Amino acid sequence: IIDARPKLNASANALAGKGFEKVKDIPGGNCEIEFMDIDNIHMMRHSLELLSAACRSEGDDFFELVAASKWLFHIKMVIRGASVTASALEGKQPVLVHCSDGWDRTSQLSALAQLLVDPFYRTIEGFARLVEKDFVSFGHMFAKRLDSRGKEYSPIFLQFLDCVWQLTRQFPRAFEFNERFLLEVVDGFQSGWSVSFLGNSERERGSIFAGVRGGGLQGAIGAPTLWQLINLAAAVNPGYEG
Repeated sequence: IIDARPKLNASANALAGKGFEKVKDIPGGNCEIEFMDIDNIHMMRHSLELLSAACRSEGDDFFELVAASKWLFHIKMVIRGASVTASALEGKQPVLVHCSDGWDRTSQLSALAQLLVDPFYRTIEGFARLVEKDFVSFGHMFAKRLDSRGKEYSPIFLQFLDCVWQLTRQFPRAFEFNERFLLEVVDGFQSGWSVSFLGNSERERGSIFAGVRGGGLQGAIGAPTLWQLINLAAAVNPGYEG
C-alpha cells in the first residue's frame, strides 16, 4: 500500500475519517504500507508562490530563493513515490495507491508510475489517454485547483507535468513527445480554451456539454479536446527511440 502522505499527516487525518490501513488486519499477512511524505495541496500552493517570487526577483539570490521555495524538493518526493510504486509493479506486486481524498497525489503517483513502467504511456497517444484516465476521469478537480482566488487552488497538475519534464530530461530518448508538447498541455489546462479540463468532474463537464452550465463556445457539443488542438507535428521528439 502506497500512502502518498507523511505518516504524521495520515494519523491526523484519521480524526476526520481519512486515516490509513492497519496492515495486520488485512488477510494474508503479506501486506505492508509505505508513506511517501508528499505534502498537501496547501503546501504545494505556498511552494509555487515562493517559486514565482524567485522568478520575479531582480537580485542575485535567484538560486537561494528557488531552493527556499522547496519546489524541486516536492518534485523529487513525487517522483520518488512514483518510482517506489513502479518498482513494486515490476516486481509483480499488486499496489494500492491513495492519499487523503484520492484525486491529487493519488493521480500524480498512479500516472507517473504507469509512465515509468509502460512505454505506451510515453507516446503522444498514450500520454493523452493517461491524463484522461488518471486525472480527467478519476475526478481531479481542475476548476478548483485552477481558481487562484479560492482556498483549494493548488498546482497539482502543473507539478505532475513538471515531474514528466524532469523524466524526459533524464531519459531523453524514451519519450515520443518533447518539451513543447508539455508546454502546450500547460497552456491548454490553464487557459481554459479546451473542454478537456473544464469543471471538477465528468458530471460537471457533461452538464457543460449539454448547455446546462457554462454556455458559449466551450459549452457547445463537439468542442475540441486539448489533444485535437495541439500541433502534433511540432510536438514530436526527434531523438525518440521507442
